[in-house]
Amino acid sequence: MTSNGNGPERSQEAEAFMRAMMRIEAGSARDNPYLPEGFVGLLSLPSMLPAPVPQPGLGLSPSAITEEIKKARDLRQSLRTRMEEDYTRYLLEWKDSRWSGELSQPIGQSTYISSEPRTFADRLVAILSSAKMNPRVPFGGNSGVRREFGQAKERFLIGVLRENDQRLLANMMPKLQPSLSFFIGVRGWYAGRAILIKRPDGPTTVDISPFDPLHTYYGQDGDGLAWVCHVTRRKTKDIENEFGPGSFIETPLRTVAGLDADPGVDVYDYYDREINCVVAGGEWLKPPEYHSPSTLKRKMVPCFVGPVGASPLILRDDSGSPSEGIAAQGESVYAGLRHLYDILNQTLSDRLTLVRRSLRPGSVYENRGGRKQIKGDPFGEGQNLSIDLGEKFTALELQSMVKDTDLLLAQIMGEIQRRSFSHISYGGVDFPLSGYAINSLSQGNELTLHHFLVALTSAYSQVGVILCNQYASGAYQPIKAMGQANRTYFMAEIDHRMVSQSDDMLIEFTPKLPKDEPGAYAMAQIAREGPRPLLSDRTILDEILKIQDVDAEEQLKLEQMGDRMAPPVLLMELIKVYQQRGDMEKATFYMQELQAMLLQPMGGGGNPAPGGGEGQQQGVPPNMPGIRPQLRRPEAKVDRGVTRG
Repeated sequence: MTSNGNGPERSQEAEAFMRAMMRIEAGSARDNPYLPEGFVGLLSLPSMLPAPVPQPGLGLSPSAITEEIKKARDLRQSLRTRMEEDYTRYLLEWKDSRWSGELSQPIGQSTYISSEPRTFADRLVAILSSAKMNPRVPFGGNSGVRREFGQAKERFLIGVLRENDQRLLANMMPKLQPSLSFFIGVRGWYAGRAILIKRPDGPTTVDISPFDPLHTYYGQDGDGLAWVCHVTRRKTKDIENEFGPGSFIETPLRTVAGLDADPGVDVYDYYDREINCVVAGGEWLKPPEYHSPSTLKRKMVPCFVGPVGASPLILRDDSGSPSEGIAAQGESVYAGLRHLYDILNQTLSDRLTLVRRSLRPGSVYENRGGRKQIKGDPFGEGQNLSIDLGEKFTALELQSMVKDTDLLLAQIMGEIQRRSFSHISYGGVDFPLSGYAINSLSQGNELTLHHFLVALTSAYSQVGVILCNQYASGAYQPIKAMGQANRTYFMAEIDHRMVSQSDDMLIEFTPKLPKDEPGAYAMAQIAREGPRPLLSDRTILDEILKIQDVDAEEQLKLEQMGDRMAPPVLLMELIKVYQQRGDMEKATFYMQELQAMLLQPMGGGGNPAPGGGEGQQQGVPPNMPGIRPQLRRPEAKVDRGVTRG
């Protein structure tokens, strides 16, 4: 395989295969009038289907959709409550449960809210957001054509993800990976939509939009995900700007569901394996239309939904409520920590209360009859008081903090550390640690990240399957993919046949932890040591170092080795260096040497004199291949008492 600055060129073998595929497909190609034409905003789609629509799924009436979503909302109510409470915890909106109901908060009781829940969540989201995505089609024993098609599939996904991130940023939204990372961390679920858009007047574009799992509902059947509906609360003005005033309903939109005061209305964006529609106020905002080409090999819901963690749906004997079982699925970063954060805040609030009370403690004024009072603070700075004999002031002794409180706090923080990240992740260790200790703490951090990384990988894997399935249908214009692979930028036009004929793609995310890269390099070195290495170089690059494009990396290595070994390249580099320095004398000298070298016949112009005789100059390696023996650096003339002929 060859490559240039714009990306890989197809081999002759690949080109022949592509021409054969085109001849085969030409005889079975069908016109497809049901192609997506483009999105308007984030919800609406223009008319994509002029023909009558079948009635799959729920029957696709507005009332049927809203009723089904109501059932799904009731079933997920416990999960929704947990998600809301977790988000409140992330916002640090904590209320002391001890002072709820009839028991009001005592006067003078302080409230301390630890930032630990937010710090932990932000740290995890940051690690997930910065994790390196590595889409790979394992080369195995595939031929050059199969590897080439696998590379095209990898670059297709890299390119559409890059384009989608640019679209999200243009709409003042975060990129896809940070958005999904936040939902995975704080909600404990991920959800979204992935669809290719065929515009009649332009190239194929992509729309991958994250959904808030709190407002995303889904249904399943024997074949997996059957439908997904994302619900948003929209103002009348926003709906009219997106869909047009009264475009899809007979009555004015402002009269639907009593919107005169414009409190907003629930908008249902519904997808099943064939149809997309939008409902609001019991009416169609967008009637049912096909969301994907009819040439799809596999009909799929163009959405992805999933929980974090490996907990299955478990129904307890005492309740048996499916709602309670669903609430335990897809745990957020606060799983196992919610009660600890409550106890931590309560304990810190009590300590803060005692500290503040110690600044101005109560006092006792002993006097005859106990009726005399002193105005002001008798313990104020510079205070002068006049009292009778036998009278005195005494500071009211505060209830001392029990020593066990410090032990309690240490135990609470220890448990929080075991469920979250160690202090080493925040740079908070003030004493030296052994390599073993650092490695142990790092392994603990990796275990904490595991389920969240798996969820992020699952989300992107579903996106890859959905988009590749759509593009392989052949209903879209070729996509010009741009991006970066193996620290090298590429630009290539990807044909749909290259995606459809390639092997399955694996997606991995590698968090940026300090010890990962050195450890991988050490393993790679061990695997290739000795006269009989454990693994081949290609396997090491693919399986251990996780190089996304092994062929491109091998080519870069060959180019680098050639540059380092070829003397003309070395001379060209020296010329460039001295030109940049402004030393034209030395630049000219090496230019002359380069010209003389290029004019030499192959073979180097004969054998040098043995023993470094005539022509061998001081400071020049005697066996430098391809360089004239008289090549030397220009030096200032020094009289060493030696006569040179």
